[in-house]
Amino acid sequence: MSSSGFIKLHRRLLDSITWQQSAPPQKAVLITVLLMANHAPQAWRWQGQNFTAQPGQFITSIPKLVKKMPVYQKRMSAPH
Repeated sequence: MSSSGFIKLHRRLLDSITWQQSAPPQKAVLITVLLMANHAPQAWRWQGQNFTAQPGQFITSIPKLVKKMPVYQKRMSAPH
């Protein structure tokens, strides 16, 4: 995944119920996920099979997402 470039956010997002009812940490997750999405097809090989994520798609895990957002690591970690 490239770490250069930009994304477009429509101002309509501010009017959405999702945005309005989200707490700041949830908004940070939303923006992070949007930034992680592929802008071009991304191919990889895993366990002998070829996979391709199309634009707008990506593969991640909760730990990898938390790693990208260190400010929220304690809040997002799994309960004990």
